[in-house]
Amino acid sequence: MKPFDILTKVSKWFVGQAAKTSPSHGENRGSIPLRTAYIVFVRGLVILVLVRVSGLFIFYHVYKSKREEEAYMIKAVIFDMYETLITLYESPLYFGEQIAKDAGIPVFKFQELWRPTETGRAIGQYTFEGLLEQILKECDCYTEEKHRLIVKKRIACKEEAFKHLHQEIIPLLQALKNRGIKIGLISNCFSEEAMVIRKSVLFPYFDAVCLSYEEKIQKPNQEIFRRCLEKLSLSADECLYVGDGGSNELEAATTVGMHVAQAVWYLKEGTMQPAKRKAEYINLDTPLNLLNIIDD
Repeated sequence: MKPFDILTKVSKWFVGQAAKTSPSHGENRGSIPLRTAYIVFVRGLVILVLVRVSGLFIFYHVYKSKREEEAYMIKAVIFDMYETLITLYESPLYFGEQIAKDAGIPVFKFQELWRPTETGRAIGQYTFEGLLEQILKECDCYTEEKHRLIVKKRIACKEEAFKHLHQEIIPLLQALKNRGIKIGLISNCFSEEAMVIRKSVLFPYFDAVCLSYEEKIQKPNQEIFRRCLEKLSLSADECLYVGDGGSNELEAATTVGMHVAQAVWYLKEGTMQPAKRKAEYINLDTPLNLLNIIDD
């Protein structure tokens, strides 16, 4: 029975009792005093109102808590690529020093021409093939055969990295898919890396991809994070960003408003890796540890 139905029945009973009261003597045989009847009635009314208000108050807070919980629910995980999903340091390197040797150019001279182009290569101003040809010709050592060999070895180096995945990477991505969690990728990469990423075994798992070479901007520019959010159709506080911490990516993701965790499963002492552990962030020692955040 609804509270107000009870209130109606109670009020009718009290009115009936009050009607039995004699005007001359103030009370009837077996009846309760009119004043007492009204006091009991008012008290009952107050109790019913308080019960009703308390119920609405509890409902409001339960509803509010549920909405807050849903608001902070992780709906997507956005990954960095290098030293997060894959590492370049479990296979032979083919960086500037190795390229210079194959080109027959002194390393210091090659690096003088190569290193200043890093940002330009990452934001689509140069292709690897085009820049390599330019440097070889500037150093008077260009041949098609040499150019072709270096390009082939560079691409092979990037492809090799995908053969040395941490054993939990694929299970992690599959587990996220099984939970209905979207997966994004934001990577600072060069032309040859963008091509290899799109052909890789990992690429089918991504719901949104922002590669610096294609987007013409790179981390830590916050715009590349916002573009990924737009592609996912999610707000920043619905996403968890996971990266090794290079390029100040964790700080940028935090500023944008994402939840952040540092991937440290590939980090090793004594390597050329650009990042170190950052105590201010959650450190994930293995890929599957990330699920503890998702399921918490």
